[in-house]
Amino acid sequence: MQLIDPFPGHYDASDPFGNKNPPRTYGHTGSDWIVGAGNPIPALGAGTVVNRQWHAGNGNTVTIKLDDSDLYFAYLHMLNPASVEVGQHVARGDILGRTGATGTNARGAHLHVTVSDSPNAYKGLGKLRDPWGLIQQQLFEGDDMALIRIQSPARGIALIGPGYYRHLNTTEEVVQSASIIAKHVQGNDRQFDLWVSMARDGQAAKP
Repeated sequence: MQLIDPFPGHYDASDPFGNKNPPRTYGHTGSDWIVGAGNPIPALGAGTVVNRQWHAGNGNTVTIKLDDSDLYFAYLHMLNPASVEVGQHVARGDILGRTGATGTNARGAHLHVTVSDSPNAYKGLGKLRDPWGLIQQQLFEGDDMALIRIQSPARGIALIGPGYYRHLNTTEEVVQSASIIAKHVQGNDRQFDLWVSMARDGQAAKP
């Protein structure tokens, strides 16, 4: 599964997937990216449009069945009806519409994405998955991936890769590690913790 982050740096870590903090009375069914109204929404992955409709709570929605998995990605609260049609194939990154705040569940303009194994993902139905977590998980697929340097406000700096995690405690360690780093990421604390968890899971899985 090949995915992109629709709005890098705008993921809402304060309201993650499954969050039940007020005013929500049920677990958050997806992931949010906080951006202003009218921003173009890219398809997170390639697939076929299976529905495009209005939903009272979620406003203008469009749902894509991914080519390379059994998952459906629903994009909610769009400013206007989606610019793609049912049956149309979209490539990863193709524009589906514009961000908005339509539907009674929206509290300000943002992109909400729900992922499940049901074409009714736009209603929050089916076996739900964490969209943002799926995007992050890609970074740990394949043992030949180079290391990533990630920094977050409270956690500091670490080198993270498939089955590898090391916290960098001094400026000297950071400088010495520069030549083996493939990517630098300024993340939030939840992103940092998730990546560390995945790296440690990889360590535990190795013989």
